[in-house]
Amino acid sequence: MIIHKTVTVARPPDVAFKIFVEEIGQWWPNEKYMFLGAESEATIETRVGGRVYNRHPDGREYTIGEVLRYDPGARLTFTWNHGAGQGTTEIDVRFTASGAGTRVDLAHSGWERLADPEQKSAGFSAGWDEILDLFL
Repeated sequence: MIIHKTVTVARPPDVAFKIFVEEIGQWWPNEKYMFLGAESEATIETRVGGRVYNRHPDGREYTIGEVLRYDPGARLTFTWNHGAGQGTTEIDVRFTASGAGTRVDLAHSGWERLADPEQKSAGFSAGWDEILDLFL
């Protein structure tokens, strides 16, 4: 099972990619999708092997995953840790020029590695709709 989502944004691919990765803390819905609460901020380290994590103002950090692929302006792939002993899934985001903007294609896979994959994937499917609506 793979969750597929697509949005088109009115920015060129390099700009859309930069906003998605480097400015994720500004557009990500912190109040609902943060492991350390609404005050924390999402961060993606801009390199293969970099962390995807939340940082709370008090200094606590929660590592969500690891960057597997980092092709600026084109593609980002990272893991998503579902909690201690729960396993990880993989998120692949591609940025493709489309007219004057960019088509952003997100694929979230690896659900078969988790306990109760259908319930978890259903929640994430709805969550990705909400999150991508906030992106640009």
